Amino acid sequence: MTLQMSALKAGTIAGAALDVFEMEPLPPDSPLRKMDQVLLAPHNANSSPAAWERVHWNTIRNLCEGLGIKFNSSTGDLSNA
Repeated sequence: MTLQMSALKAGTIAGAALDVFEMEPLPPDSPLRKMDQVLLAPHNANSSPAAWERVHWNTIRNLCEGLGIKFNSSTGDLSNA
């Protein structure tokens, strides 16, 4: 049993919201699934189309910067640095 599960069972902490687990996906027989004070969410719980777009633009910008190319994400323009 992890320290976190021990603390939850003992009432040392009132609850937990978790989206990352030692083993993913969380096994069906995990004790965490039976705890009322635990909120479980998939690892990508914060994903949305807007978040995906930000990640894509940031990836393109970082790649361009690494190659010495200036990238304007609002216009999509490329230019040599």
